[in-house]
Amino acid sequence: HVLHNGIDLTKFLPSPLAGEGPGVRGLRAEVQLPLSAQLIGIIGQIILRKGQDAALAAVAPLLQSDPALHAVILGERHSEKLETVEYERKLHAIAAGAGVAARVYYPGTRDDVPQSLPQFTLLLHMARQEPLGRVLLEAAACGVPVVATDVGGTHEIFPRAVDDGALLVPVDDAAAARTAVQTILADDALARRMGLAGRKRIESAFSVEQSAAGL
Repeated sequence: HVLHNGIDLTKFLPSPLAGEGPGVRGLRAEVQLPLSAQLIGIIGQIILRKGQDAALAAVAPLLQSDPALHAVILGERHSEKLETVEYERKLHAIAAGAGVAARVYYPGTRDDVPQSLPQFTLLLHMARQEPLGRVLLEAAACGVPVVATDVGGTHEIFPRAVDDGALLVPVDDAAAARTAVQTILADDALARRMGLAGRKRIESAFSVEQSAAGL
């Protein structure tokens, strides 16, 4: 028997059900962005296996061409290993080298992710390893379209890909991720359809009640 993680569907809600609470206004105020700005969310501990470098490599050209587009990296580096310290520096170097550092934000670790997630235009998750990413469940539950690497249990979350709310791409394939992101950004109807499909998928298979009953 496989028992998947479950999440609280009353906590992770699509906008406008999630509202614009203090956490949302706080995040927007910190990065000084209006609610109309398009945000690409990248969430996870800053560590090599989470693939933030691949995510930035994918979106940097998009940020160059569209001044209304921004990227927010939520999470912090906890490891003091030299390779991880250098990895964090690499992230800043990628954005700086592309001339888009002013539109890549690092708010760090946050406790208002349920309120912040619905404000993202999409979630970009370029993990190189991912048993079953909770942030993918949470984003989909919030009606946020997902672009993610097809690793670990990610295909179990989104077996029908776009019809379950996600576009899946190979590991470290920045070009494929960029194309997927562009596809969503360019098609509001597709983004809405994916958002609704993602919420429906999580409701059908990943509620905390289902996980508890299965256990």
